Amino acid sequence: MATNVSFANTSVEYDQLWDPDEPSEEIKLMVYYVHLIGYPVLLLICTIGNTLSLSVWLRLPHKSSTAIYLTTVAFSDLFVLWFYMGHFVHNVDPTCDFDTSLCWEQYLQSKGVVEWWRDTCMQLSDWTLIIFSTERLVMVCHPLRFNEAVSMCTALRNVLILFLLAATFCVELLVVPYVYLWRRADYPPDTHTKIVIGPGLTDWDNLYDYSELMVTVSKWIILALLNCAFVLQLSRQSRPALASQQLPPERSNQTRHINYILLGSAALYFVTQSPNAYCKMLRISGSSKGCSKYYFHLLSIISLSNYSLNFLLYCMVSARFRQHLFHRSLSGRNSMHMPVASVRSNSLQSPRRPSCVKNGRATHQNTMYHEELEELQAL
Repeated sequence: MATNVSFANTSVEYDQLWDPDEPSEEIKLMVYYVHLIGYPVLLLICTIGNTLSLSVWLRLPHKSSTAIYLTTVAFSDLFVLWFYMGHFVHNVDPTCDFDTSLCWEQYLQSKGVVEWWRDTCMQLSDWTLIIFSTERLVMVCHPLRFNEAVSMCTALRNVLILFLLAATFCVELLVVPYVYLWRRADYPPDTHTKIVIGPGLTDWDNLYDYSELMVTVSKWIILALLNCAFVLQLSRQSRPALASQQLPPERSNQTRHINYILLGSAALYFVTQSPNAYCKMLRISGSSKGCSKYYFHLLSIISLSNYSLNFLLYCMVSARFRQHLFHRSLSGRNSMHMPVASVRSNSLQSPRRPSCVKNGRATHQNTMYHEELEELQAL
């Protein structure tokens, strides 16, 4: 009996050409339990953490490009973790080892949409981080022209373009599984998947696998180069000779917290995706030494950590994020114990916005209000 199992693109793709040395049973058991326990823990952290992050980014008075990018990352990470559940259940539930089981049939029926949407969100999250890094590098190189070059509309357009490109790139995951389901009734039950889908779709599947390997390695290299250039430019900006190009102290303090978030996110990506990139580079080079398919679940958990721990990272590196999150939770807790009239009154007064206008010009208090909004926007 042949079981047609296609591993998720969250980690390394393996096929029958790989023949590494099989690890011991103790290592296999350890990897199994890491996958069994690690995924539910990461799913819980991702759900709670990204929900709290969205409560911050979505409730800012005026959305900046930073808020747009980080909101996109939070939504994408939620989809990545939740849409991995089908693959997790398939590998944990022993009844899914049989071609005639209900679990296996349900897995096949949903496999195309689930994997296409999960990998689309994964690509969107990764490339959004790359675009965010590029934007911050432009900001550091040309700080005085930053507001003219990047805006919320530009960020929304970039996210939409990235989503369309990611969805198009991963469309093979949507087409091939349903072509297999449509044609499998004309073949015996144990027929190999490649025979059922035909040579054309088989070539497309192989091309996508190789392209996905190249894209994963390229993302890692591009992000590394961008952040190295970003750090070097920050070190140059600290020199006295370039003091004339620096931002005012208030604006500099705001951007510093955003830079901490960016560098922390990039560091998390490097740590969690390095094993993945290493194994895929080995596969591109045609070598399988040191990268066995039996470590697939361990590599999956390490890779999924990149999409689960962002909230903890934000809390660690950004004092502004912690303050804003605490302010939101505190205001929400107080509103539960206040009368409706009082809540409405406070909601109109926080943040305070004097509406006084004199001779067609905003007063000094109104100007202070806009400065407070800019500080929230820079979060």
